[in-house]
Parts: sequence; structure tokens; C-alpha cells
Amino acid sequence: MNPLARRMAELVPPNVMLRILGDSLSKREIVKLCNACGITYKGVRTKSVPTDELIDDLTDAFYEEEDIAQRIVETLNKANRAWIRKVQDSSPDQVEEILSKAPEGEVGRVLFALAVDGRPEVTDLLLDWEEGWEDSSVVAEVLERMAAFTGEREELERRVESLRRERDELKGQLEVLQRERNALKELLARREREISSLRRANRELEAERDQLKGKLEEVQVQDLRTLSSQMHQLVREHRKLCHDVERLVSKEEVHGPGPFLEALGRAVGSLRDTLVSLSEVWSRREESLWKGLEAVRQEVQGLTAEVRGLKSTERRGRPVGGPPRVGVFVDVQNMFYSARQLGGRLDFEKLLEVTVAGRRLVRAIAYVVTAPDVDQSKFVTMLRQKGYEVKIKELRKRIDGSAKGDWDMGMAIDIVKLSESLDVVVLVSGDGDFVDLVNLVKTKGPRVEVFSFDQNTSKDLIEAADAYYPIGEELLRPIGV
Repeated sequence: MNPLARRMAELVPPNVMLRILGDSLSKREIVKLCNACGITYKGVRTKSVPTDELIDDLTDAFYEEEDIAQRIVETLNKANRAWIRKVQDSSPDQVEEILSKAPEGEVGRVLFALAVDGRPEVTDLLLDWEEGWEDSSVVAEVLERMAAFTGEREELERRVESLRRERDELKGQLEVLQRERNALKELLARREREISSLRRANRELEAERDQLKGKLEEVQVQDLRTLSSQMHQLVREHRKLCHDVERLVSKEEVHGPGPFLEALGRAVGSLRDTLVSLSEVWSRREESLWKGLEAVRQEVQGLTAEVRGLKSTERRGRPVGGPPRVGVFVDVQNMFYSARQLGGRLDFEKLLEVTVAGRRLVRAIAYVVTAPDVDQSKFVTMLRQKGYEVKIKELRKRIDGSAKGDWDMGMAIDIVKLSESLDVVVLVSGDGDFVDLVNLVKTKGPRVEVFSFDQNTSKDLIEAADAYYPIGEELLRPIGV
């Protein structure tokens, strides 16, 4: 340690050194000096640490490490050259006047110049100032604490009053929600009664359909058998009569038709007319049977449509007129790097507001990939505070030194599982690997919406989605803010 640094350590007490550092150096210079002295903070950049904490650590290191003390003195020498020259060129009386008239932010600089000067009269001025400053500091500290206590009490009183108002508002909202809940319970009960009634009606219609179908088949079979038997009998009788007529005609051909043949001819004509009439009756009956079968088929189709409607109502489970149920699934890794290419970072709170858009949020899941050497606990905590359920997977190192870590399969499994209880699936990613997943979810019923940065989104994914919403600058925040 050089003589000046040693004299400074012996002469200047810690509270004065705090004042000297605070008045002599800017925040940027203090951060640079901490880095040069090897003062670091695990997991936090030095420039993010409060200035008072940096000055405290520099002061402690000044009295503990000779090398650091020498570096600090050299830095202060460069920062306060003008004051050092001014004090050295002045008499002790003039130095006392300089100290008394120094501006508030320059007192530390003057004190350092007094310590560097080395003249006994000037050193005494430094010691006298330190004693008077300690006394005034105690009084100022007491007054400051009293003012802080008073301010805290007033702030607490305002906070209590604010909490009371919030409590009253929440009570009012709770009463409204209770009324809405009761109304929804009544609506749900009515819907359940309607569904039960429709089920009973469906069972009755199915039974009636089966009964009609059975009767129709029975009538059809009986009529067909009866008519078929009558037709065969008439055909046989007709053939027999024709044979007898031919035989009689051949015997009486010479003598001309007698009374019997004339009567027989009339009987054959009557029989022919009967056959024609039966044929017409059979045709009409057959047409009637076909119309009956068609009516039964249409009735069966109508009942089937009603059953499908009942099943669809049971599967959806959402009251008519209620808000759509939304699930939001965020591929954080894809969004992080896409936003970084645009020179910003994604505002996840605004993202959730935009994707839900007044609908009923069922689940919002953020899928995060972490690296062992990077602390992302604050980022994960922020996501949870904004309303996300966070799922974490660590980056896996391969034998060849490369790394692997993605949530594609996990996201797909969650989306397929939850799609049965959702009306809208919101996928926040531009990865084209999700195209097949989007097509699958659409077959299950939910609407699929995709949110992502236009520049980094697969065209196939945009075409597959029911709706695509590009993320603009309104959802971006500057890096570091």
C-alpha cells in the first residue's frame, strides 16, 4: 500500500469514506471501480445493484484489502484533481471557508482533498468536520426515522381505507356472482330436466319405431303370403278351366256352342276380370307397403338425428349463450427467440389479455426450457404471478456436446387431453411441427387459434388454423425493462 492510501485508511473513518465515494463518483464510475476491484454479486449484474450497497461494499474492502485501497485512492485522485489543487493552493483559513461553502454534492470531494493535503491545520479541519457531522447525522437520522414512521402510518391508514373499499366492492361482486351462480344452477337444472325429458322421449320414440317396424314387416309378410297363395290358386283354376274349355270346344266344334259353353265362356270372362282386379289390388297394396317402409325409414333418420343432438348437448356441457371456454398454450422458447430477433421481449400479461379476449379462461399453460447454468427463477415466478401454470423441462446435454430441449410432444398431449372440455384452443407458437396437431384438434370440435410473430411462423400452420393473429409491437417490451 502506498503512503497516501495508508494515511487515508488511518485518517478517514468509514462514515466519511462513504461520503467521499458518494460525492466523488457517478454510478457508472462506481460500477466500473467495483468490477476492477473484483467485487461481484452472484446471479446479478453489478449495475443492477443499488448504489448505496456498492459504496458500502467498496468502503469495507478499502479497510480490508491493501490492493483495493490503493486502487480506490488512485480513482479518487483522478476524480478530484481540481479540488486537490485548489486546497493545496489555499491557506488553512481559506480551506476552512472552502469547506463551509462547498455545495452539498461537493463536500465529499473537498474532504478527500483535505485528507490528501497532509498539513496538520488542514487535517484538524477534517477531524473537526467529522465530529460535527456525526452529531448532526444522529439528529438527522432520528428526524428521518420519525418522518418515515409518520409517513408509514399515514400510508398504512390509506391502505387500510383502500382495503376496506376493496372489501366492500368484493362483497358486492360476491353477491352478484352468487346471484349469477344461483341463476346458472337453475338454468343447469332446467337443462338437465330437458335432457332427461328428451331421453325419455327418445326411448319412447325408439320403442314406437321398433313396434311400427315389426308390425309393418308382419303385415307385409302375411299379405304377401296370402296374396301369393290366392294368385297361385287362381292361376291353377284358370289353367284347368282353359283346358276344359278347349276340350269341350273340340268335341262341340261341329254343332256350334251350346248353352253350357256360353255359360262357361261367361265364367271364364268373369274369372279374367277377377284376376285383373286382384292384380290391381296387389299393385296398390305393394305401393302402399313401399310407402310405409319409406315413412318408417324417414322416421328412423329423424330419431337418429335427435339422438345425435342429445349426445352433442351432453358432450359440450356448456349452457346455451355462455362464454366460450378457452385454453391458452404458450411455447415460451419459440416466443422468446422470435421476440429477441425483433429487439424486444414479449409482454406475457398483455398476451393473456389479448388471447382470452373476454372469454372464459379454463387453463393457461406456459412451457419453459431451462439451462442448468442460467437462473430463470424470477422469470418463472413472473409467469405464475401473471396467471400462467408453468411447466419446466431442463435442457439435456448430448454426448457430442450439443443440447436438446423442447416441449412439442408434451404440449400436444396436454392439448389433446384438454380439447374435450374446451371450445377454443389458443396455440401461441409459430412452429410448423404443430400442423398435424391443429388438424387433429379441429376434428374433435374446438376452434383453433394461432398467435405468433408473422416473420417466424410456418405458412402451413397459418393455413391449418381456424384463425391466425400476428403479434405486433404493442405486445413487445424493450429488453431490460
